[in-house]
Amino acid sequence: MSSGFLRHAAADCPWCGGKLTRLIDVNTSHTALARWNLSWERLQVDTCVNCGCYGVIYMELDGNGAPNWSTYNRKPDYLPDIELEEYSREYLQVGPQLTLSGIPRSAYYAAVWELDSHSKFGGYPGWVQDADYPNCPCCGRSMLFIGQLDWSDMEDYGEGIYYMFICPMDRMTATTYQQS
Repeated sequence: MSSGFLRHAAADCPWCGGKLTRLIDVNTSHTALARWNLSWERLQVDTCVNCGCYGVIYMELDGNGAPNWSTYNRKPDYLPDIELEEYSREYLQVGPQLTLSGIPRSAYYAAVWELDSHSKFGGYPGWVQDADYPNCPCCGRSMLFIGQLDWSDMEDYGEGIYYMFICPMDRMTATTYQQS
């Protein structure tokens, strides 16, 4: 299976009841991931695009690398009542069009968010606001950057960037969101 982007995940968000979104599904032998020597075949990063802009969302990876909602997630006090019908799913149409290059760019490519395209896999994040690496809830270490998806690349009038992180040791992923 090749890389995949922006698909419905199997599970629903426990906070809003909407479908979780699989931001990326990639083979762990990809050049951007090979340095971590992950012991499972695929890396899948899920989040809730409705609730994820209000705080970090963690997923625990099982023995095959499949994500499951983490018991470390804490529902933000300021999470509004979410009306699912108000949220566009336009981004799901873009997912099949996205590809992951096998040729790496500079690690600093798109490290400045004002550049043309902000979606990328590997390298360093292009922060919209201040740098904000999440800490692994298991070991407390700063999580490693996987990639980012710029919502203006995904939807008309889309804004903000979803950032993806991993703690390979504890098999945890995290997603965060920033916008100007």
